[in-house]
Amino acid sequence: MKVFPTLLDGIRSELINQGKNEFYVEGEYVGNNKDYRFIQKAMRYDEDVDQIVTDMFFAGYRFPSIEVDKFFKKAFVNRFLTRQIGRQTFESFASQVVFQSLICEQEVEAIFHNFTSALANENKTESTNTGENISENINQGRDIDSTLPQDQINLDLSDFHMDYADSNSISKSKTDSRSNNNQKSTTSATNYNAETFKSLQGLWDNYFKEYDRRCFLHVW
Repeated sequence: MKVFPTLLDGIRSELINQGKNEFYVEGEYVGNNKDYRFIQKAMRYDEDVDQIVTDMFFAGYRFPSIEVDKFFKKAFVNRFLTRQIGRQTFESFASQVVFQSLICEQEVEAIFHNFTSALANENKTESTNTGENISENINQGRDIDSTLPQDQINLDLSDFHMDYADSNSISKSKTDSRSNNNQKSTTSATNYNAETFKSLQGLWDNYFKEYDRRCFLHVW
């Protein structure tokens, strides 16, 4: 005897509330077309089902990464689709689901994004060398010719200006050279072995066992 509703019951109820129909689409009979059957929509985890699952079973919670959120919830639905929830209401059920999701969120995200690297025992090494070479050469000279001792001489090498001289010859040159030497290198190595494959087997299943224990009915 069924005591509490299943995930499929909740999904079906919400799809009907949204005006969806398994047998008639825009007034046209579609028979038993699997594209419109509610159980098939749930197993495919289409957009309609994604929103229902997020709102009804996860109380609006989503994993930080979109790809992780879709992957994990699709697996969640297919794993527990016909299982009875362990609470009298979907709101109470959702609180337990969200709690379990929050405490494993960081692990789930890390495993999803680094699974391939872990499987390959990948090691990455990055090195960066930064250097700057600066050289500056300044050549300057001046010749002043004055026949009158009372003449005033004022020589400014910055603007090449001199007052009261019969003749003058001024030269100034500056060479400034700079060079940057920035190098970055990355090396990686992979090592596939049977022990690593064995250690990662059933990894996701362990998380769903916790959802099963905390959130679903175990007495029939």
